[in-house]
Amino acid sequence: MPLTSTTTWRRATRAPSSSRLSWVELGNPFNGLLEIFDDPRFPQFGAELRVTGADPCMVSIYSDSDFQPDAIAALIQRCCPQTLSEAPIGFTWSYGSSRPRPEDTGGGWCAIFADRIEFGETAEGLSKALQPAADPWSDHPHHPVSDWKTEVANDETRLGYLAWIAARQSSAGAAP
Repeated sequence: MPLTSTTTWRRATRAPSSSRLSWVELGNPFNGLLEIFDDPRFPQFGAELRVTGADPCMVSIYSDSDFQPDAIAALIQRCCPQTLSEAPIGFTWSYGSSRPRPEDTGGGWCAIFADRIEFGETAEGLSKALQPAADPWSDHPHHPVSDWKTEVANDETRLGYLAWIAARQSSAGAAP
């Protein structure tokens, strides 16, 4: 059922990070939250959220249909700024099908920070984990051991070889 009211005053606004014009209903307790949904007229997560306990607090998000992890993440980011200023919050999800095909199962993860929200798929993590590990006894094609040894000898680094490679790639903006 849409959230509308014929007696509510409205004013048009633009979200700070969007060119999309939206209506803000004055006196509506959901002001500013409706924009996190795909369709603000039907604000639904497509999932049940259950909070239990106080210390530790456990949050369960579950559904037997499609749900909107991006809307859930945006809600957490808006409602938990103090917690997010101390540490990020994350959640995972999975989905499946009655058909036993690899493309019909999977899941993902979400990491919520005070200034951003990141998403990833379970398959990406698995793919990364299955990559062959770097051999510490062989030269990296772009970062030879001789360069590392020179930096160690000149007291320019105290990092191990693999950590030195990762630091150089990170500072160059390259993927590890």
